[in-house]
Amino acid sequence: MKGKKKVKSWALKQKERLDRKQFLDAKKEVKALNDQEKRDKRAAAEEKRALKEENELKNQVKQMGGTRKTDAQKARIAKRLKKQTDRKIKKEKRRQAQLL
Repeated sequence: MKGKKKVKSWALKQKERLDRKQFLDAKKEVKALNDQEKRDKRAAAEEKRALKEENELKNQVKQMGGTRKTDAQKARIAKRLKKQTDRKIKKEKRRQAQLL
């Protein structure tokens, strides 16, 4: 075989191209499914976090004596509590930044 070039048949090359294309299509489909699952999971987590935050705020308003208050008073209490929690979060972030 010295000096002779090994040549693949045209049919074999076509089959390899088709196999490669099918593989890439399947890979693309699996990636799309995984990405969609991740998006759904992220959306569910975000929704759960928002609900938890809302419930926490409601509980804090109740603890501050918000059960016998008007809606405007409850809103003021909620606003004040939100500012407090935002300050705590900001302070915690600063502390974490110093540690790094």
